[in-house]
Amino acid sequence: MEADTISKNGLSSKSLMSRGIKKLIFIMITVAVGLTTACDKENAIDENVAKMTMTTAKEGLVGFCLEGTGAAVINWGDGTPNETTYMDGMTQHSHTYSNSTVRSITIIGNVTYLRCGYSPRTGDIFNNQLTGLDISKNAALTFLECRNNQLTTLDVSKNTVLSYLEFVNNQLTALDVSKNTALNILACNHNQLTALDVSKNTALTLLACDYNQLTALDVSKNTMLITLGIADNLFEAEKLNALFQTLHRNTVTIDGYTYTKSIYMPNNPGTATCNTNIAEEKGWDVDK
Repeated sequence: MEADTISKNGLSSKSLMSRGIKKLIFIMITVAVGLTTACDKENAIDENVAKMTMTTAKEGLVGFCLEGTGAAVINWGDGTPNETTYMDGMTQHSHTYSNSTVRSITIIGNVTYLRCGYSPRTGDIFNNQLTGLDISKNAALTFLECRNNQLTTLDVSKNTVLSYLEFVNNQLTALDVSKNTALNILACNHNQLTALDVSKNTALTLLACDYNQLTALDVSKNTMLITLGIADNLFEAEKLNALFQTLHRNTVTIDGYTYTKSIYMPNNPGTATCNTNIAEEKGWDVDK
């Protein structure tokens, strides 16, 4: 057996060794904590800056396109390092998840353009299967496209400069666009809307609300409207006639071009028996 020697300060060699090991362990723990803290700081989210959050449980590829001013930081919500991009033009971003864990993707920065939808027609790859989208803390957003997701709610009340709002093929049952007075294009077809108030959206030129559950619509305030889609809703003949009464008589000219006004309305209960002359007399082409 090895002898235990005594040092000048009266401690045995075994005691000194024990202290040395404890000190080494302490240093290792300190370094580990420091690294963890640094990693946490790297992925930390500043609550005081413009940001957007997307929620998905999709396994595999997700992605989106951004445009805006300055830098944007993307946190993919799975512990990987933040991604930083400079939005001097349109930028495309994608990430691949190895499982179907629910996660939140956070985008920090003054984003003005967000496309996070999937369109087989245009070849977009963003089949994100989003179940949540929070854009309430990014007031700079002017363009939003989130088609072909699984959204049941969407709050756009803080996005007062939005001019383009498309969320075709989601699961929305209600939509409040009363604060979006700059809205020029609204495409909300293929949802589950039972009512839609566009009385505050006087700049609208296109309104597509086909394939919902609407029974009535008033567009009397939409005096710039060029195209209206209401196909495959629940309009009875009487309600269609009432809608025709609210159509404007204006000739709409934009940038020197005069547009043909059209309403697309097949597959409503009252399509066959309504009085389309009311709309046609106001200069609207009616597609039944």
